Amino acid sequence: MKTSFFKRGVAAFLALVLCAASIAGATSVYAVGEQAQVYKTTYPREGDANYDADWGHPRMEYMNGWSSQRSGHITLRAMGAYEGAISYCIEPGVSQDNLSTLTQWDESFWDNYPAELNHTITPDEIKTFIGRIFQYGYTGNISQGWMSHTEGADTLAYAVATQLLIWEVVVGERDSEFQKVDPGAYDAVLDQISTGNPLYSQIMAHYAEIEYGVQHHTTLPSFMARTPGSAQTVELEWDGSQYRTVLTDDNGVVGSYTFSSDDGLNFSVEGNQLIIT
Repeated sequence: MKTSFFKRGVAAFLALVLCAASIAGATSVYAVGEQAQVYKTTYPREGDANYDADWGHPRMEYMNGWSSQRSGHITLRAMGAYEGAISYCIEPGVSQDNLSTLTQWDESFWDNYPAELNHTITPDEIKTFIGRIFQYGYTGNISQGWMSHTEGADTLAYAVATQLLIWEVVVGERDSEFQKVDPGAYDAVLDQISTGNPLYSQIMAHYAEIEYGVQHHTTLPSFMARTPGSAQTVELEWDGSQYRTVLTDDNGVVGSYTFSSDDGLNFSVEGNQLIIT
């Protein structure tokens, strides 16, 4: 019996939609040419139990001419309101005033993206990776109530991790396989977050989760094929009560997939194994 397995199409479509809707730096959807104000919020907020901790970083010089000014805090952006949908910066070091007006661009922005701004990957790859980061990163609303000692700490860390990975892509610290690139004599984007930051561990945890999601976004379980013609033939054997077979995934991604069939087959995942009955 030959059974074809297909990747989760809805998730892939969502990544494409988010990329197209968010390419100007916001996850909100605006018509091309429409304008909206950007609202900036800095952290820590007044009343944070770790207000005097090491939240900032010195001036940093990144690959391909990008940079960031010295800062004593973390800044996040929202479109249309202080607690609106989060908006991510794709031009580190470019000055932006609070309540400044942005004009929405479409995906043609990347068709004219200057090659000298990233010598590691192409503009199309930058666009693709930003879309995938949106799929696995934080795309909700900002809260001015987020503090490092409250429940909002983890969401704040999630948003910061998402921004860091976007900047790594933009400055050239990620290659075509989304692997880290050594910046050499330049500063690394990740060095913005010191070990003294009260959210350091949570930021790094979300950073690793998003990184893993993007890197394995197109990885199939080792027993799967991308086309029906390349699919393997699997024989189900009678075990005394049912026909059954077990497929082992050497790539370790089978848990990220959902399997179904209209032919009376049942699927369950245990560890790195797919059990078909």
